[in-house]
Amino acid sequence: MLLSVCNDKYVLFETCMLHRVNRTRKPSAIDFSSFDRYAAWTDLETLKAISSTSLRKSLRVNTLKMSVDDFVAAAKERNWLLSPVPWCPEGFFIEREDRTRALGRDLLHQVGCFYMQEAASMLPPALLDVQPGHDVLDMSAAPGSKTTQVAASQQGRGVTIANDVQENRLWTLKTNVHRLGATNVVITKKVGQWFAKHMTERFDRVLCDAPCTAQGTVRKDSDALEYCGMENIGKMSRLQVQLLESAVHAAKVGGRIVYSTCTLTPEENEGVVMEILQKFGDRLSVVAPEERVATGGWTAQPIEDSHRVQAWLAKERNYPLPSTYYPLLRLWP
Repeated sequence: MLLSVCNDKYVLFETCMLHRVNRTRKPSAIDFSSFDRYAAWTDLETLKAISSTSLRKSLRVNTLKMSVDDFVAAAKERNWLLSPVPWCPEGFFIEREDRTRALGRDLLHQVGCFYMQEAASMLPPALLDVQPGHDVLDMSAAPGSKTTQVAASQQGRGVTIANDVQENRLWTLKTNVHRLGATNVVITKKVGQWFAKHMTERFDRVLCDAPCTAQGTVRKDSDALEYCGMENIGKMSRLQVQLLESAVHAAKVGGRIVYSTCTLTPEENEGVVMEILQKFGDRLSVVAPEERVATGGWTAQPIEDSHRVQAWLAKERNYPLPSTYYPLLRLWP
């Protein structure tokens, strides 16, 4: 979903729950009953079937160290089959006949020329539209996939504050930032709410990839659905509202914000954004996602899917809606 802030402040929010189908993994005893509530908005059997498959491998070329053209040539020499990620010019899905050697052991990966990154993870930075010279806050940055994508867009000009609150995740973030040569990144350990008070209107772009119940990660973590009861959903949505409000305060007038999650629940996605829009009124406005990632016209269905969820939230949970639905992106697996 994309939003912008009025009074010359522009804010982008994006509800990102995207994973792609590839190889089927071995059957497991995953309890998909938490997905039953989505039957009114999507094909439930397809959702469960796709959520039982493995993610399609994808990577992003790190243009701080290698051009896309040079990487494509190197991939051809290695007999790698690449297909583009629609919303990220540096992103590719990858297939290999010879998998005896892990991609992570390839020299190009070890020296930081590419990053193994899910296609879904590439979308929020693409929507953020970072330009050289922008100052950027990545509020929940670890492990660093989006941070390093942002840094590549800056081309060494401007500063990215890569923040996370978990000590063990900060070490992974630091390692990835160093490997990819993102020299303009400053790593901090703060709660996201801190930036609202102490760095008010300091950033051209703010990425709020919020902690969530992580339903969308079930394709790589079969335990993900064990923690998405309504009590936990409520707890996470309250935190997400706080973080997104902090992001709004941290953004400059004329700045942009992207809000994203890796979960499917309405309360943590459209619900959070609708609550923030109600609170800030005409100080925020929604940016149509087509302005940033219109390649192939793929955004129409995710926007329509979100409209159905927004209608449900307005009817069942009394969330306020404007005269027309917000153009938010809801991407099912």
